[in-house]
Amino acid sequence: MSTMSMEQVENEMRAMVAQGSEAVGIEMQTWADAIDAQIKAHGEPVAWMHDTKGDAYVISNVVKKLWLNSKPSRVKHYTIPLYTTPPAPKIEVTDAMVERLWQFSGWSKTSCRAALEATLKETP
Repeated sequence: MSTMSMEQVENEMRAMVAQGSEAVGIEMQTWADAIDAQIKAHGEPVAWMHDTKGDAYVISNVVKKLWLNSKPSRVKHYTIPLYTTPPAPKIEVTDAMVERLWQFSGWSKTSCRAALEATLKETP
């Protein structure tokens, strides 16, 4: 998997165009890998925003797929993908966490576990 950012890919491609060079072989594969990594990191878009009309013009991914099959011209400007934010990982209270809090708090281990669980419940 590539470690190039999308900005780096863009800059490399613009430099090649400015120099009039043809990008071939390994350079194209590197760019393709970077683009593929970005796509996989985001998952499938949930919606698409219109590229000239702004955020008031958004269609769901389902609608775009339907329109692509029936009226492709209707979706040609819906080119900006929109993604959901992945859920935050759930943090479980461990015995080590309880032990550490118990060493410094003077509370019982049961109270330490309850305090840690209550605190972690409140985090987004």
